[in-house]
Amino acid sequence: MLDWGAPHLLWILPAVWLAALVLHLYFRRRRMVVRFSDLEFFLRDEHHPAMRRRLRDLLKLLVRFLILTLPVLAVAQPRLRGIAPPGGGGAVRRAIVLDDSFSMERKLPAGETAFQAAQRTALSLLDGFDDGGETALFFTSARPGVLPTADRNKVRQAIREAKTAPRAGTLAETLAEAVRTVRDGEVFLLSDFQKSTLGSWSEAKEARIYALPLRGREDNLSVEIAGFSELPRRAGVRRILRAKVANHSNRPVESRVEFLLHSRPAGERLLSLAPGEWTEVAFEFAPPAGECAGSVAVEDENIPGDNRATFSFRVAETLPVALVRGGGRMPDPFYFLRYALDPGGDGRFGVRFEELSPAELGSGDLRRFGLVIVAGTVPEARCDEFVKNGGRLWRLPAPEAKAVPAAGKKAAFAGALAPLNDLLEMDFVEWKQIVPPAVPAGAETWLRFGDGTPLLTARRLGDGIRFDSAFDLRSRASNWPLLRSFPVAMAKLVEAMAPDDGSSVTRSEPAGAESEPAAASAAELRRTLPGVRELRLDGDWRLRLEELRRGTELAGWLLLAALLLFGVDCWMCRKEAA
Repeated sequence: MLDWGAPHLLWILPAVWLAALVLHLYFRRRRMVVRFSDLEFFLRDEHHPAMRRRLRDLLKLLVRFLILTLPVLAVAQPRLRGIAPPGGGGAVRRAIVLDDSFSMERKLPAGETAFQAAQRTALSLLDGFDDGGETALFFTSARPGVLPTADRNKVRQAIREAKTAPRAGTLAETLAEAVRTVRDGEVFLLSDFQKSTLGSWSEAKEARIYALPLRGREDNLSVEIAGFSELPRRAGVRRILRAKVANHSNRPVESRVEFLLHSRPAGERLLSLAPGEWTEVAFEFAPPAGECAGSVAVEDENIPGDNRATFSFRVAETLPVALVRGGGRMPDPFYFLRYALDPGGDGRFGVRFEELSPAELGSGDLRRFGLVIVAGTVPEARCDEFVKNGGRLWRLPAPEAKAVPAAGKKAAFAGALAPLNDLLEMDFVEWKQIVPPAVPAGAETWLRFGDGTPLLTARRLGDGIRFDSAFDLRSRASNWPLLRSFPVAMAKLVEAMAPDDGSSVTRSEPAGAESEPAAASAAELRRTLPGVRELRLDGDWRLRLEELRRGTELAGWLLLAALLLFGVDCWMCRKEAA
């Protein structure tokens, strides 16, 4: 059924037809009298050319009528009215798909966010559904929507209570679910149509889909936790937090990055980023004991969903380490270790030492220590008994053990400690003499020479772990205690030997593709989501929605038909002249 957008223009058709008739009669070819000597031979077939000429004149008149009529019909805006959606009876009529990804926090020219505009438009759509049909509500995130219902208040409440989510699915997935639900009804898709969230879509013939785009600014800064210098398992040890800040806009941006620890300012940085540039900022802090939580935030007013990256972890109290010095005449075996990890004796660097006698090695009080380091002559049976009961013990070489020269050899860490080789620059360590330990079956080598000679082994014994080293912590074994890498190495080793307290860093997930709010153009939208009718929200969009509901415009086809008929008329005139 045809419908007209400007039916008043149809009144000019009679005038057009009259003008076409006058022009046709005026330019019609008049009969000419040609004198001839004898018409005897022409009388029989005279009526045949005259009949063909009259038919040709009538055909030309019809073609010229159509040439002038079709442009008038095109200007009157004809539409082929579509089939009305099924109504009444509780049938599913419409579905509203609300994009709640955090990119919808972008600012629109009017000052409100795209999500606020989407909520307002969705409520306006809902108020216009007055035919008694049911309405369903879908969100692009994992948020549950509203199943088809005739209760408008339920849908209205869900729209008002909706908030943006940091993670969302693709528009195509949600759209497919909505189409399956409404079948032959209508689907209204309100989104900023970000390129990275469109997804893959095949045209659905069973429903009419209207896209209501909310396009705004595409400026955006994002921040995410890049990592820590090391896992901060012990209190009082200063750590470095690294954060990555990226500029996803197409213009240079200046902003401020703030580091908060337990909701209190702990540092800030000013930065300037070129379009598409990212940079890494670092903050140093000393976590206190217990639960430690913080965040890194970047100032960005357009899309705040990825402006803050959070982290949390549990920090244990200062690690208690027992130093057991056995018999034998020797200098203090723990002098350099004590100076490296606890020079003030107050445990402010995360390790607190306490010296015990060999007689206390079998006491149950040793369970309160995370690690026991033994040097000198001590009964091995007591050491093994302590380890079997769940303790962790580091055995340094006994003074009576026979040492062997190790000059010129290079040592390297293995296994999980291998990254320490570059950090500690082990090539600068000059070894003098060692006492190679026996390596029982099942032992793991942590430090070894290049020829395979073990320097530090670990083996499980009962419920505990025993560590045996081929070197002591004095300068007679090597020059390591005199190097700057020694405190770092001892801190790493003591941390690795101590029992894991189960702490781990929990951080907010990076925003990923949604940080780049590049909106799809109208052409990209039609190409990616075929069959979706775009409905712009500026001006009286409700009137345009009604026009889309009425059907397909035919003006272009009518103008094309008029052009083709004009070509037919020219061909007929040329043939008649010939």
